[in-house]
Amino acid sequence: MTPLTTMEALAGVGFVYVGIRFAIARKIPIVSEGGGEPLARIEGRAAIVVGGLIVVLGTGLLAAGLGRIHL
Repeated sequence: MTPLTTMEALAGVGFVYVGIRFAIARKIPIVSEGGGEPLARIEGRAAIVVGGLIVVLGTGLLAAGLGRIHL
Protein backbone atom coordinates (compact mmCIF):
# COMPACT_ATOMS: atom_id res chain seq x y z
CA MET A 1 0.00 0.00 0.00
CA THR A 2 1.18 3.47 -0.77
CA PRO A 3 0.80 6.30 1.73
CA LEU A 4 -2.12 7.68 -0.30
CA THR A 5 -4.10 4.44 -0.23
CA THR A 6 -3.33 4.01 3.46
CA MET A 7 -4.69 7.47 4.24
CA GLU A 8 -7.78 6.83 2.10
CA ALA A 9 -8.47 3.60 3.98
CA LEU A 10 -7.95 5.20 7.41
CA ALA A 11 -10.16 8.16 6.49
CA GLY A 12 -12.82 5.73 5.26
CA VAL A 13 -12.80 3.84 8.55
CA GLY A 14 -13.04 7.14 10.46
CA PHE A 15 -15.95 8.37 8.34
CA VAL A 16 -17.84 5.09 8.78
CA TYR A 17 -17.36 5.27 12.56
CA VAL A 18 -18.52 8.89 12.79
CA GLY A 19 -21.50 8.29 10.49
CA ILE A 20 -22.71 5.31 12.51
CA ARG A 21 -22.25 7.25 15.74
CA PHE A 22 -24.32 10.17 14.40
CA ALA A 23 -27.07 7.86 13.11
CA ILE A 24 -27.34 5.96 16.40
CA ALA A 25 -27.33 9.10 18.58
CA ARG A 26 -29.79 10.90 16.27
CA LYS A 27 -28.16 14.21 17.25
CA ILE A 28 -25.48 16.15 15.40
CA PRO A 29 -24.22 19.22 17.26
CA ILE A 30 -23.30 22.26 15.16
CA VAL A 31 -20.38 24.10 16.78
CA SER A 32 -18.59 27.18 15.50
CA GLU A 33 -14.85 26.99 15.06
CA GLY A 34 -13.16 27.42 18.43
CA GLY A 35 -16.45 27.26 20.30
CA GLY A 36 -17.33 24.76 22.95
CA GLU A 37 -21.08 25.20 23.15
CA PRO A 38 -23.26 23.86 20.32
CA LEU A 39 -25.09 26.60 18.44
CA ALA A 40 -27.77 24.22 17.16
CA ARG A 41 -28.42 20.54 16.54
CA ILE A 42 -29.57 18.39 13.65
CA GLU A 43 -31.97 15.88 15.18
CA GLY A 44 -34.26 13.01 14.26
CA ARG A 45 -34.67 11.70 10.75
CA ALA A 46 -32.36 14.35 9.27
CA ALA A 47 -29.52 13.15 11.52
CA ILE A 48 -30.07 9.57 10.37
CA VAL A 49 -29.92 10.66 6.71
CA VAL A 50 -26.75 12.70 7.26
CA GLY A 51 -25.16 9.82 9.19
CA GLY A 52 -26.03 7.45 6.34
CA LEU A 53 -24.47 9.77 3.78
CA ILE A 54 -21.30 9.96 5.85
CA VAL A 55 -21.19 6.15 6.00
CA VAL A 56 -21.56 5.98 2.20
CA LEU A 57 -18.70 8.46 1.76
CA GLY A 58 -16.56 6.45 4.18
CA THR A 59 -17.33 3.22 2.35
CA GLY A 60 -16.25 4.84 -0.92
CA LEU A 61 -12.99 6.03 0.58
CA LEU A 62 -12.36 2.61 2.08
CA ALA A 63 -13.00 0.96 -1.30
CA ALA A 64 -10.62 3.42 -2.96
CA GLY A 65 -7.98 2.67 -0.34
CA LEU A 66 -8.33 -1.06 -0.96
CA GLY A 67 -8.08 -0.57 -4.73
CA ARG A 68 -11.65 -1.56 -5.62
CA ILE A 69 -12.47 1.81 -7.24
CA HIS A 70 -10.27 4.56 -8.63
CA LEU A 71 -10.90 8.15 -7.70
